Amino acid sequence: MSKIKRSVLISAVVSEGIHLFCCVLPTVFSVFSLLAGMGMIATLPGFIDNAHHIIHDYEIYMILTSAIILVIGWVLYYYSRQIDCHVEGECHHAPCETKKDRTKIFMIIASALFLMNVTVYTLVHKPHDEAHYHDQK
Repeated sequence: MSKIKRSVLISAVVSEGIHLFCCVLPTVFSVFSLLAGMGMIATLPGFIDNAHHIIHDYEIYMILTSAIILVIGWVLYYYSRQIDCHVEGECHHAPCETKKDRTKIFMIIASALFLMNVTVYTLVHKPHDEAHYHDQK
């Protein structure tokens, strides 16, 4: 495997893996909270409630990290669209265009999860945190 292909592959896997961790986990917590609020489940499982409070303390940092990683993922995706491994490297397999199309779908889903988390933070968590802060004064 050529050095450039290996670097792009490692960067893409790391950036996507971290982004999904930062976005999927808060999304799962939000869905469970929503279900509990609507009465569809009796209560949040204890481990989810504990993890939610721990993650909530670092929410802004996670959102910023997710945004940076999402941008890196899109940059790498567009960069990979410019690379033809048959010309740039020594590949002898079928063209990678279909794999790159799957990556685009993956990136769109990751972007949608990120936007959903930013929306929840902006509309729900931030006003709640500000009200809680003002109550303590």
